[in-house]
Amino acid sequence: MDGSPRFCVDYRRLNLITERDEYPLPRTDNIIDKLAGLKYFTILDLKAGYWQIPVDEQDKKKTAFVTTDDLYEFNVLPFGLSNDPPHSNA
Repeated sequence: MDGSPRFCVDYRRLNLITERDEYPLPRTDNIIDKLAGLKYFTILDLKAGYWQIPVDEQDKKKTAFVTTDDLYEFNVLPFGLSNDPPHSNA
Protein backbone atom coordinates (compact mmCIF):
# COMPACT_ATOMS: atom_id res chain seq x y z
CA MET A 1 0.00 0.00 0.00
CA ASP A 2 1.29 3.42 -0.91
CA GLY A 3 -0.96 5.38 1.46
CA SER A 4 -3.07 6.92 -1.32
CA PRO A 5 -6.84 7.14 -0.74
CA ARG A 6 -8.87 4.11 -1.80
CA PHE A 7 -12.60 3.58 -1.81
CA CYS A 8 -14.58 0.41 -1.35
CA VAL A 9 -17.96 -0.47 -2.85
CA ASP A 10 -19.95 -3.03 -0.84
CA TYR A 11 -21.16 -5.62 -3.36
CA ARG A 12 -22.42 -8.16 -0.81
CA ARG A 13 -26.08 -7.87 -1.90
CA LEU A 14 -25.15 -8.24 -5.58
CA ASN A 15 -22.86 -11.19 -4.77
CA LEU A 16 -25.74 -12.96 -3.00
CA ILE A 17 -27.76 -13.11 -6.24
CA THR A 18 -24.85 -13.63 -8.66
CA GLU A 19 -24.59 -17.00 -10.36
CA ARG A 20 -21.14 -18.27 -9.44
CA ASP A 21 -18.52 -19.52 -11.88
CA GLU A 22 -17.46 -22.70 -10.14
CA TYR A 23 -14.48 -24.23 -11.86
CA PRO A 24 -11.92 -26.29 -9.96
CA LEU A 25 -8.40 -24.90 -9.98
CA PRO A 26 -6.22 -26.82 -12.44
CA ARG A 27 -3.16 -28.66 -11.19
CA THR A 28 0.06 -26.74 -11.82
CA ASP A 29 1.84 -29.74 -13.31
CA ASN A 30 -0.99 -30.19 -15.86
CA ILE A 31 -0.72 -26.55 -16.89
CA ILE A 32 3.06 -26.79 -17.33
CA ASP A 33 2.65 -29.98 -19.39
CA LYS A 34 0.24 -28.19 -21.74
CA LEU A 35 2.77 -25.39 -22.31
CA ALA A 36 5.56 -27.77 -23.39
CA GLY A 37 6.81 -27.01 -26.91
CA LEU A 38 4.86 -23.76 -27.31
CA LYS A 39 6.59 -20.57 -28.50
CA TYR A 40 4.27 -17.77 -27.40
CA PHE A 41 2.73 -17.13 -24.00
CA THR A 42 0.53 -14.43 -22.54
CA ILE A 43 -0.85 -13.77 -19.07
CA LEU A 44 -3.07 -11.28 -17.30
CA ASP A 45 -1.35 -9.05 -14.80
CA LEU A 46 -2.86 -10.67 -11.72
CA LYS A 47 -1.86 -7.75 -9.50
CA ALA A 48 -4.60 -5.74 -11.22
CA GLY A 49 -6.40 -8.52 -13.12
CA TYR A 50 -9.86 -7.18 -12.39
CA TRP A 51 -9.00 -3.81 -14.04
CA GLN A 52 -8.37 -5.62 -17.36
CA ILE A 53 -11.81 -7.17 -17.84
CA PRO A 54 -14.47 -4.95 -19.45
CA VAL A 55 -18.01 -4.97 -18.03
CA ASP A 56 -20.76 -5.66 -20.58
CA GLU A 57 -22.79 -2.55 -21.35
CA GLN A 58 -25.98 -4.25 -20.06
CA ASP A 59 -24.28 -5.05 -16.71
CA LYS A 60 -22.66 -1.68 -15.94
CA LYS A 61 -25.74 -0.52 -14.01
CA LYS A 62 -25.14 -3.40 -11.56
CA THR A 63 -21.78 -1.86 -10.59
CA ALA A 64 -23.26 1.59 -9.88
CA PHE A 65 -22.34 3.48 -6.72
CA VAL A 66 -23.23 6.91 -5.39
CA THR A 67 -20.95 9.61 -3.99
CA THR A 68 -21.82 13.04 -2.68
CA ASP A 69 -21.09 14.35 -6.20
CA ASP A 70 -22.73 11.89 -8.60
CA LEU A 71 -23.66 8.33 -9.56
CA TYR A 72 -20.93 6.28 -11.23
CA GLU A 73 -20.73 2.92 -13.02
CA PHE A 74 -17.63 0.84 -13.67
CA ASN A 75 -16.43 0.24 -17.24
CA VAL A 76 -14.05 -2.51 -16.08
CA LEU A 77 -14.59 -5.23 -13.48
CA PRO A 78 -14.44 -3.69 -10.00
CA PHE A 79 -12.75 -5.34 -7.03
CA GLY A 80 -15.06 -7.34 -4.79
CA LEU A 81 -17.48 -9.05 -7.16
CA SER A 82 -17.89 -12.77 -6.58
CA ASN A 83 -16.67 -13.86 -10.06
CA ASP A 84 -13.69 -11.52 -10.31
CA PRO A 85 -10.21 -12.97 -10.87
CA PRO A 86 -7.78 -13.52 -8.00
CA HIS A 87 -5.98 -10.41 -6.79
CA SER A 88 -2.70 -9.74 -5.11
CA ASN A 89 -1.92 -7.36 -2.29
CA ALA A 90 1.66 -7.06 -3.53
